[in-house]
Amino acid sequence: TLHCRYNTLQIRKKNNRNLKKSEFLKIIKELKTKFAEHKIIVISDKNGCKFFRKFAIEKKLKIKFSKEFSDSFINDGILVLNSDYYFQFWGGGINVFPWYSKLPHLRSAPVHQNELSHSKNQLSVWHDERHFFIENDRRDIEEFLQKIRKIKIIKR
Repeated sequence: TLHCRYNTLQIRKKNNRNLKKSEFLKIIKELKTKFAEHKIIVISDKNGCKFFRKFAIEKKLKIKFSKEFSDSFINDGILVLNSDYYFQFWGGGINVFPWYSKLPHLRSAPVHQNELSHSKNQLSVWHDERHFFIENDRRDIEEFLQKIRKIKIIKR
């Protein structure tokens, strides 16, 4: 699963957490290259699915969107928890599902203001090398893409 946040109220904010079109396309390309045998499901609300679906159709990407299967935040969480891996570059609150589970995940987001990490790049006691958090105030997507290239996914 790939979380793609798109909140129309934040479009004009300088440091909004929405995933940009260019970031979306780079991440999808990397995931499709690295994990060709896996299906990709974009996790987002109705607005986000509609927004990112346009680019998927435009680029003829064969990916699914959470709103094809789910009509709520909780059901989106169930999709996340039943995936083989969760990816998020910036974004929003759906990350609580992998964060508080043992689901392998890769997240890149601004430095936390209210949370304390258990150890470098791991947020919880039960996290290990399969649960990785990149503190990234510069919105550097290259570090995120490099980390994707090193990941091995064990299909469940």
